[in-house]
Amino acid sequence: MKFSFSRTGRWIATLLVCSGVYALALSMDFPKARLQKASEYQLTPQFFKFISVGFWPAAHDYLWIRTLQLIGSGETGGDVLRDSVGFYRLSTALDPYFYEIYDQAAVNFSCIFDAPFAALEFIDKGIRIYERANPPKRFWSHPYSLYLYRAYVNAFMRNDWAQARNDYLRAAYTPGSPAYLQQMKKWLQDGDGDRKLAIRVLKWMIKITEDGRIRQKYEEKLRQYER
Repeated sequence: MKFSFSRTGRWIATLLVCSGVYALALSMDFPKARLQKASEYQLTPQFFKFISVGFWPAAHDYLWIRTLQLIGSGETGGDVLRDSVGFYRLSTALDPYFYEIYDQAAVNFSCIFDAPFAALEFIDKGIRIYERANPPKRFWSHPYSLYLYRAYVNAFMRNDWAQARNDYLRAAYTPGSPAYLQQMKKWLQDGDGDRKLAIRVLKWMIKITEDGRIRQKYEEKLRQYER
């Protein structure tokens, strides 16, 4: 007699596998991470696929949800940073063409964790994929955002305005960039000083940002430059 899972049985099996993967990830002894340079995640893509016995997309999504819950808890200490960086490293290794992960990591590590080097790790990786690997355009509808994120990190977190200006121009000249970025070209061509440009950019970012928590970050930085 042939035995087969029902649809409900398959979902239960998937849930059990995902729960086991997550429990294993929590029980592993990860090295402590410095804020500037998070340690390598111990779950390699190959090992992750092996222990999830063919259910790795579902296991990945489960870990993704748990990571977003962790970030949404408001805790930004070393352990939370380490586990979050670990997930995004695993995710970008499993599927290097998944644009949303790079976008999300850039925002989380720059605006929520205030961890510029973690943010740049994923921004730079995403830019390398965009520039060298020709990812599917239908999934990379706004790659100019990666240059904007890098400009933000360089300008407002590393005080490297020379690199930030270059990133802003790269964003403006990226195919498909929106019309409002043409204003950025004008500001850069006007020869504004760093402080004046910072105020202009921050006011513009506050205007277009819908997320209240991130907009508050920009408002705090704007107050620093307007003093």
